Amino acid sequence: MPPILSNAWEERRVDGYDILVIGSGYGGAITAARLAQSDLDPKPTVCILERGKEWPVGTFPDTLSEFTAHTFNDVLNPLGLHEFSVHKDITVVKGSGLGGTSLINANVAIRPDPSVFSDWPVAIRQAAQMEEGHDGSLWNYYTRVEQTLDVSQHPEGNRLRKVEALGKRAAQIGQTATLLKIAVNFDKEGVEVFGGEAGAIVKHKCIDCGDCVTGCNVGAKNTLYMNYLPLAKKGGAHIFTQVEADYLEKAPDGMWLVHVIRRENAFSFTRTTVKARMVILAAGSLGSTKLLLRSEQQGLTVSPAVGMRFNGNGDFFGLAYNGDQITDVLGWGNHPDDPIAKVVRSGPTITSVVHYKQSPNLREHYVIEDVSVPRALRDAAAKAFRILKGQDTDTGLLDKAREVRRQLKDIGGADPEGALNSSIVYLCTAMDDAGGTMHLDALGKLGISWPGVGGQAIFGLINKECFEHAKALGASFIENPLWKISPWQTLLTAHPLGGCAMGEDGSDGACDHLGRVFTGKGTGVHQGLYVADGAIIRSSLAVNPFLTIGALAERIAGHIIAARKGLPAEEAGEVFAVPPQPREITSVMAIDLPEEQLENIFSGAETLPLERLINKGQHTIDIRNRSVYNDRFWKGFFPRGQALNMFSSLFFAGFRKRFFQAAEGIQGITSDSDGRINARNTLEEVLITEKKGDLDKGRYILLRYPDPPWQTFYDVFKVVSEDLMIGRVYLGAFPHGVRIMTFPMVRRYDFDHMTVDDFRTLFNDYGVQPDQKTLEGSWQMRTIANSNHSGAVARLTYTTKPSGRLEARYQFLDILEGESRIHFTGEQLEMFDFTPLHDEIRMLSSDYLVGKWTTGNIRAFGPFASNSFGLIHTEIAANGSKRFSFYYRLQRSPAAVAPLVFSAGPRMLAEPVSAGITFDEVMTGGYYGGEKITNDPD
Repeated sequence: MPPILSNAWEERRVDGYDILVIGSGYGGAITAARLAQSDLDPKPTVCILERGKEWPVGTFPDTLSEFTAHTFNDVLNPLGLHEFSVHKDITVVKGSGLGGTSLINANVAIRPDPSVFSDWPVAIRQAAQMEEGHDGSLWNYYTRVEQTLDVSQHPEGNRLRKVEALGKRAAQIGQTATLLKIAVNFDKEGVEVFGGEAGAIVKHKCIDCGDCVTGCNVGAKNTLYMNYLPLAKKGGAHIFTQVEADYLEKAPDGMWLVHVIRRENAFSFTRTTVKARMVILAAGSLGSTKLLLRSEQQGLTVSPAVGMRFNGNGDFFGLAYNGDQITDVLGWGNHPDDPIAKVVRSGPTITSVVHYKQSPNLREHYVIEDVSVPRALRDAAAKAFRILKGQDTDTGLLDKAREVRRQLKDIGGADPEGALNSSIVYLCTAMDDAGGTMHLDALGKLGISWPGVGGQAIFGLINKECFEHAKALGASFIENPLWKISPWQTLLTAHPLGGCAMGEDGSDGACDHLGRVFTGKGTGVHQGLYVADGAIIRSSLAVNPFLTIGALAERIAGHIIAARKGLPAEEAGEVFAVPPQPREITSVMAIDLPEEQLENIFSGAETLPLERLINKGQHTIDIRNRSVYNDRFWKGFFPRGQALNMFSSLFFAGFRKRFFQAAEGIQGITSDSDGRINARNTLEEVLITEKKGDLDKGRYILLRYPDPPWQTFYDVFKVVSEDLMIGRVYLGAFPHGVRIMTFPMVRRYDFDHMTVDDFRTLFNDYGVQPDQKTLEGSWQMRTIANSNHSGAVARLTYTTKPSGRLEARYQFLDILEGESRIHFTGEQLEMFDFTPLHDEIRMLSSDYLVGKWTTGNIRAFGPFASNSFGLIHTEIAANGSKRFSFYYRLQRSPAAVAPLVFSAGPRMLAEPVSAGITFDEVMTGGYYGGEKITNDPD
């Protein structure tokens, strides 16, 4: 069948394109369609490059031999459809062809919980917090993708046997198997979505054949081939298949020069270049990352974060095999004459889901979905699962006889009354730690390293629940074979994400919140170079990811269009994506905002009355949401990026303000974070009727410092909400002083910014002794002080040895490592090492601990004994004696993604570029070999 959407290679523009999109998956197809369809003047020339070939409806493999023949191999079959990228820690399954992975995915269009964006750039977090319908809301883009892909629930999904089977276990735990919105057409028949000289693309109704993941030969699956790509084509875009981008560089004329491999077939290719003013990388998580890494080798400057934060979206698989009820999971493709088609209604590959959101900890959220077995794989699966057998969840001679009878039915291939058609494959998605890294080996091949990922606690939790699902069906439970058999507990993912993660700057991500590629560690970006696919996804989403990828691609395309309409590029991105929404922003969000965004809030807000400033002394803690409401004072923060912020981080300094009603009116005290400095304040409301200094017309709260040496300063505030006010501090005389900075002050903040008093309350009133299983894994230690910042200073790793003993090892400042002795007191965990101090640790949740390093002798802290910069705190012990403690919090975090903020190791171990002197040194003295742990069988 001839290609319908693809252009002949000879049709390419020799002088290049305005916009070149590399890849035709969700990111590429969506950005190309929106840019090609835009009303920009002049109209940009748009080009899509796809390394795979075009797969018109009806050409997908639906037998095992065809599936094998069309499996991707970069040497033997670089035009294959299904690609399996195999690595020691994780294997990745993805699609290659015009439409990308949409050709072979399971169509699930599901929105994530907004909290998954908590570690993303501020602009994305803000957009995710806005309600749909508000300008700049991230959810507006989700709706646009849903509408274009025409997603809907299966109209008769609840009548499918596999949905009923998934619901059995769900009912036992008070849940339901909920029908999913999927990109499948159930109601339109014979609708032409594109017509050209080579033929037409026609949409048909779903026939419930179960072959979505090997390619829909019916024309019912709403792949990108059925919507966004035709839109791009209709908008004038050139689409070239069988063209693989190798690397890119900046040409002397400012254009981007993309080096490509054009394949005539699997074994014949030529190398050439394509020029463009703008390049959008959308080759998928692995493809876009590889492109940037190869381009870096050729001289392109990129962020050191390229290749980091790879994740598998928490994908996990399990199987309930040979249960007591028929599940109808056998696919039969577009073959209504197949004997199985006459008795089995498989439905789309995935139709329903069970949500697990009971835990307050997002890291323990996951979903389990039903999966059908496509026609091409059903016979092979029937044989393979019969060999694996699994763990039977029910007993009895009669039950065993029935199980054997069903297995015998499958000897000649999958049978409607056989064992496989009484089974369900479970696809689970969760929150892994995004700790994978991608790199190029000596041959330029992409590798993925993620030591220990399969051992993360979430996968054990999911595995147990999959067993319970199998048990509810009276089935045998077959664990994910790759995960169970491999010595590395290798995972399998169909949702590779990350590698070019969004970040605030180049030290934290490969691109910014609009997909613009960073030039290095700072905030500078390459003009005209974007990433707009799964590579930008910073963390697992705990649900199927294509809808999120699509929403972010819509957002990126919208920014580009807005910028090209005349707005400056930087301003256009901010205005289009996240317009100032002062009343939408919470106090917790405001803490981490850069100064320019705080200014946007200040300028756009109207202040609440002066009386709202008064502190009433209330102090409450919300363990579930890890937040503190502290009305003893307003807690102040130096804005992110401000020089004073860096100073406060170094010396553990911060500030606060307390307001109260006095006879003279409302007054206040401004203090440093530990109350050593206390400056008196007077307050008044002022109305500016015409612009004065840098103050526009409006109502403000003026705070003065009447006493020396502070009287040369004044503050101007707006009370934005009950929990948030934004202030400016000035030097000089009101209203014409020189503004020094703009800053937030809050009554409500999260645990990351807890005070010393908050810590003591949490430790004493909420903390409990952690159990051994909870402790297992790696933990990052961060300091707690009354400061603007708490830095990571150590890692603790707990490992259960074969004997059952719990081993505790620490790494301090990347320069000191050792092992601690452990003692459970019944109230807390205590740890002892070679120092005269010991640790006391208590648990707040399964991934959050609080602890102290404590002693009765202040001299034990050595040089910090006289000046601790607020890090050492005096306590009164139960016996009335004084104790001196270093407070900290521990959060679960793998070593691979838990850098120490104050890491000294690399500096101490680095060899100088040149040395001015050399010397020999002889040391004399004793050697202390450490304490030996007795009776250690390990």
